[in-house]
Amino acid sequence: MGEGKEEPLTFGNDSVIPAEALVELDRLSKEFILPLDWQDGDVALVDNHRVMHGRYPFAGLRKRSVVVCLARDT
Repeated sequence: MGEGKEEPLTFGNDSVIPAEALVELDRLSKEFILPLDWQDGDVALVDNHRVMHGRYPFAGLRKRSVVVCLARDT
């Protein structure tokens, strides 16, 4: 990995994901985004196998807590 050089995004088999596919994924993700109007005490449960998720940058002085639990089906 060279300085200033980005590693390509790859599939699980290490083949490079084509740039056109990444552009389309970006477009689709923006089309289906669902912003949440968070209130104090809100909790979100997310199934990583069913949805793509992310967050907007956080700004402000309030402290926030994030708890992650990773589990596997047995």
